[in-house]
Amino acid sequence: MVDGVTQAYRDPPSGPGVRTVYSVPLRILHWLTALAVFILIPVAVAMNKLPDGAFKNGLYEVHKSVGIIAFVLVVLRIVVRLSGGAPPPDPTLSAFQRTASAIVHGLIYLILLAMPVLGYAATNMCCKPVNFFWIWPVPINLEGSEGTVKAIFSAHEFLGWSLVVLVTIHIAAALYHHLVLRDGVLRRMIPQR
Repeated sequence: MVDGVTQAYRDPPSGPGVRTVYSVPLRILHWLTALAVFILIPVAVAMNKLPDGAFKNGLYEVHKSVGIIAFVLVVLRIVVRLSGGAPPPDPTLSAFQRTASAIVHGLIYLILLAMPVLGYAATNMCCKPVNFFWIWPVPINLEGSEGTVKAIFSAHEFLGWSLVVLVTIHIAAALYHHLVLRDGVLRRMIPQR
Protein backbone atom coordinates (compact mmCIF):
# COMPACT_ATOMS: atom_id res chain seq x y z
CA MET A 1 0.00 0.00 0.00
CA VAL A 2 1.36 3.41 -0.97
CA ASP A 3 0.47 6.49 1.06
CA GLY A 4 0.14 9.99 -0.42
CA VAL A 5 3.60 11.15 0.65
CA THR A 6 5.32 8.10 -0.83
CA GLN A 7 3.33 8.48 -4.05
CA ALA A 8 4.31 12.15 -4.32
CA TYR A 9 7.97 11.15 -4.18
CA ARG A 10 7.47 8.50 -6.85
CA ASP A 11 5.42 10.69 -9.16
CA PRO A 12 5.74 14.37 -8.16
CA PRO A 13 2.94 16.66 -9.31
CA SER A 14 3.71 19.19 -12.00
CA GLY A 15 1.91 21.77 -14.10
CA PRO A 16 0.42 25.20 -13.57
CA GLY A 17 -0.18 26.18 -9.96
CA VAL A 18 2.34 23.68 -8.56
CA ARG A 19 4.99 25.33 -6.39
CA THR A 20 8.48 24.95 -7.89
CA VAL A 21 10.55 26.67 -5.17
CA TYR A 22 10.41 26.68 -1.40
CA SER A 23 8.36 29.50 0.12
CA VAL A 24 10.26 32.54 1.39
CA PRO A 25 9.49 31.70 5.05
CA LEU A 26 10.74 28.15 4.56
CA ARG A 27 13.92 29.37 2.85
CA ILE A 28 14.58 31.84 5.68
CA LEU A 29 13.99 29.16 8.30
CA HIS A 30 16.26 26.73 6.41
CA TRP A 31 19.19 29.16 6.35
CA LEU A 32 18.66 30.24 9.98
CA THR A 33 18.64 26.56 10.99
CA ALA A 34 21.83 26.01 8.97
CA LEU A 35 23.45 28.96 10.75
CA ALA A 36 22.42 27.51 14.14
CA VAL A 37 23.91 24.12 13.23
CA PHE A 38 27.13 25.74 12.03
CA ILE A 39 27.38 27.48 15.41
CA LEU A 40 26.35 24.49 17.53
CA ILE A 41 28.74 21.88 16.16
CA PRO A 42 32.03 23.81 16.43
CA VAL A 43 31.02 25.12 19.86
CA ALA A 44 30.25 21.55 21.01
CA VAL A 45 33.60 20.28 19.76
CA ALA A 46 35.45 23.21 21.38
CA MET A 47 33.72 22.93 24.74
CA ASN A 48 34.54 19.21 24.95
CA LYS A 49 38.25 19.89 24.33
CA LEU A 50 38.72 22.88 26.64
CA PRO A 51 39.71 22.73 30.30
CA ASP A 52 37.06 23.65 32.85
CA GLY A 53 36.68 27.37 33.42
CA ALA A 54 34.72 30.49 32.63
CA PHE A 55 35.28 30.34 28.85
CA LYS A 56 34.13 26.72 28.66
CA ASN A 57 31.08 27.55 30.80
CA GLY A 58 30.28 30.45 28.44
CA LEU A 59 30.44 28.09 25.47
CA TYR A 60 28.01 25.75 27.24
CA GLU A 61 25.58 28.65 27.69
CA VAL A 62 25.89 29.60 24.01
CA HIS A 63 25.42 25.95 22.99
CA LYS A 64 22.30 25.51 25.13
CA SER A 65 20.77 28.79 23.98
CA VAL A 66 21.44 28.25 20.28
CA GLY A 67 20.11 24.69 20.72
CA ILE A 68 16.83 26.11 22.02
CA ILE A 69 16.70 28.47 19.03
CA ALA A 70 17.40 25.56 16.64
CA PHE A 71 14.56 23.56 18.18
CA VAL A 72 12.10 26.45 17.74
CA LEU A 73 13.27 26.99 14.15
CA VAL A 74 12.76 23.33 13.28
CA VAL A 75 9.27 23.28 14.79
CA LEU A 76 8.42 26.39 12.75
CA ARG A 77 9.92 24.77 9.64
CA ILE A 78 7.71 21.73 10.08
CA VAL A 79 4.61 23.91 10.51
CA VAL A 80 5.43 25.99 7.42
CA ARG A 81 6.33 22.90 5.40
CA LEU A 82 3.08 21.16 6.31
CA SER A 83 1.10 24.29 5.46
CA GLY A 84 2.23 24.14 1.85
CA GLY A 85 5.56 25.93 1.89
CA ALA A 86 7.46 23.11 0.23
CA PRO A 87 7.31 22.20 -3.45
CA PRO A 88 7.04 18.60 -4.60
CA PRO A 89 10.34 16.88 -5.41
CA ASP A 90 12.09 18.25 -8.48
CA PRO A 91 10.74 16.28 -11.46
CA THR A 92 14.27 15.77 -12.84
CA LEU A 93 15.22 13.59 -9.86
CA SER A 94 15.28 9.84 -10.25
CA ALA A 95 13.21 7.68 -7.91
CA PHE A 96 16.42 6.78 -6.04
CA GLN A 97 17.35 10.46 -5.61
CA ARG A 98 13.86 11.34 -4.37
CA THR A 99 13.94 8.47 -1.88
CA ALA A 100 17.47 9.29 -0.68
CA SER A 101 16.52 12.95 -0.34
CA ALA A 102 13.41 12.11 1.67
CA ILE A 103 15.39 9.83 4.00
CA VAL A 104 18.22 12.33 4.58
CA HIS A 105 15.81 15.24 5.11
CA GLY A 106 13.63 13.16 7.44
CA LEU A 107 16.62 12.09 9.53
CA ILE A 108 17.92 15.66 9.71
CA TYR A 109 14.54 16.89 10.94
CA LEU A 110 14.30 14.05 13.47
CA ILE A 111 17.79 14.69 14.82
CA LEU A 112 17.24 18.46 14.98
CA LEU A 113 14.15 17.81 17.10
CA ALA A 114 15.68 15.10 19.31
CA MET A 115 19.05 16.68 20.06
CA PRO A 116 17.78 19.80 21.86
CA VAL A 117 15.29 17.71 23.84
CA LEU A 118 18.01 15.28 24.93
CA GLY A 119 20.50 18.05 25.66
CA TYR A 120 17.93 19.98 27.66
CA ALA A 121 16.84 16.89 29.61
CA ALA A 122 20.38 15.85 30.55
CA THR A 123 21.47 19.39 31.41
CA ASN A 124 18.35 19.93 33.50
CA MET A 125 19.04 16.69 35.41
CA CYS A 126 22.67 17.46 36.19
CA CYS A 127 23.35 21.15 35.95
CA LYS A 128 20.34 23.31 36.78
CA PRO A 129 19.34 25.88 35.80
CA VAL A 130 19.10 25.87 32.03
CA ASN A 131 19.19 29.53 31.04
CA PHE A 132 18.57 31.15 27.69
CA PHE A 133 21.62 33.37 27.08
CA TRP A 134 22.40 33.72 30.81
CA ILE A 135 19.15 35.65 31.39
CA TRP A 136 15.94 33.64 31.22
CA PRO A 137 15.58 30.33 32.99
CA VAL A 138 13.86 27.61 30.97
CA PRO A 139 12.06 25.88 33.81
CA ILE A 140 11.18 22.24 33.47
CA ASN A 141 12.37 20.31 36.49
CA LEU A 142 13.71 16.87 35.62
CA GLU A 143 15.47 14.41 37.87
CA GLY A 144 17.74 11.55 36.88
CA SER A 145 20.63 9.48 38.09
CA GLU A 146 24.20 10.08 36.99
CA GLY A 147 23.93 6.99 34.76
CA THR A 148 20.80 8.35 33.09
CA VAL A 149 22.46 11.71 32.51
CA LYS A 150 25.53 10.06 30.96
CA ALA A 151 23.36 7.89 28.70
CA ILE A 152 21.34 10.89 27.52
CA PHE A 153 24.48 12.95 26.86
CA SER A 154 25.95 9.98 24.95
CA ALA A 155 22.84 9.80 22.78
CA HIS A 156 23.01 13.59 22.28
CA GLU A 157 26.65 13.33 21.16
CA PHE A 158 25.93 10.36 18.86
CA LEU A 159 23.13 12.31 17.21
CA GLY A 160 25.47 15.29 16.85
CA TRP A 161 28.01 13.25 14.89
CA SER A 162 25.18 11.66 12.90
CA LEU A 163 23.99 15.17 12.04
CA VAL A 164 27.48 16.10 10.83
CA VAL A 165 27.41 13.11 8.45
CA LEU A 166 23.90 13.87 7.19
CA VAL A 167 24.55 17.59 6.72
CA THR A 168 27.73 16.72 4.81
CA ILE A 169 25.71 14.41 2.53
CA HIS A 170 23.05 17.13 2.17
CA ILE A 171 25.58 19.81 1.20
CA ALA A 172 27.47 17.46 -1.13
CA ALA A 173 24.24 16.49 -2.90
CA ALA A 174 23.18 20.14 -3.26
CA LEU A 175 26.57 21.07 -4.72
CA TYR A 176 26.53 18.03 -7.02
CA HIS A 177 23.16 19.10 -8.38
CA HIS A 178 24.27 22.70 -8.78
CA LEU A 179 27.81 22.28 -10.12
CA VAL A 180 27.72 18.93 -11.94
CA LEU A 181 24.14 18.27 -13.00
CA ARG A 182 23.34 21.99 -13.28
CA ASP A 183 19.68 21.35 -12.55
CA GLY A 184 17.42 23.57 -10.46
CA VAL A 185 17.53 21.63 -7.19
CA LEU A 186 19.71 24.07 -5.22
CA ARG A 187 18.06 27.15 -6.73
CA ARG A 188 14.77 26.04 -5.11
CA MET A 189 16.26 26.90 -1.68
CA ILE A 190 18.35 30.00 -2.40
CA PRO A 191 16.98 33.56 -2.60
CA GLN A 192 15.24 34.31 -5.88
CA ARG A 193 16.07 37.39 -7.94
